[in-house]
Amino acid sequence: MLLFDNTGVARLQTTNAVCLALGVIASIGTAIIANFPVNDDVYIHMTGAFLSFTSALIYCILQSWMSYRLSPQIVSSCTVTARMFISVLCLTAYITGSICGGALGWDATEATDDPLLQYRRIGAGCEWFLVFALSVFFLTYTKDLRSIDVSLRLLFYDRGSKTWTPEITNDVLARLHDLSYLDHVEK
Repeated sequence: MLLFDNTGVARLQTTNAVCLALGVIASIGTAIIANFPVNDDVYIHMTGAFLSFTSALIYCILQSWMSYRLSPQIVSSCTVTARMFISVLCLTAYITGSICGGALGWDATEATDDPLLQYRRIGAGCEWFLVFALSVFFLTYTKDLRSIDVSLRLLFYDRGSKTWTPEITNDVLARLHDLSYLDHVEK
C-alpha cells in the first residue's frame, strides 16, 4: 500500500531538508549562546538565542506535521499527540519568553527594586523551560530510531588482482603491517 502519491513524498522530502537546515541553524545559535554569555555581550547572546530557539521551534512544528502525515503506518498516534502537545508548549513558552524577556525585560537592571526585573526572570524561566521541552521532544524519537540498523562493510583493494574484496588478502595485510596500522594482526 502506498502512503503518498509522488507529490506527498516530494513534500515530505522537502520538509525533511528544511528541517535539516533548521537543525544546523539551531546548532549554530546554540554555539553562539555558549560562547557569548549574556553578561559578556547581550546582543550577540540574544542573536544566538533567537537563531537557536526560533529554528528549533519551527523544526518541532514541522516534524510534528511530518509525524502526523506518517501516522499511523510509521509513527504511532500516541507519539504524534505527544509531539504536537510539546510543540504547543514550546510555542507558548517562546511567545511568553519573547514578550517578557525580550520586549519588557530588555532594559531591566540587576537592582532588586527594578519592576522590570520580574519580566526578565519570567523570560529566563521560559528560556529554560523551552530547553527542557525541546529535550523531551527529541526523546520522542527513541522508539522511531530503534528500528534503524546500521552496518559497515569494509572492502579492501588488492593490488595484485586490482579488485576490491571483502577479505583481507596477504597483499593488503602486508601493506597495513608496513604502515603499522595493524601491529596486533598476525600474518
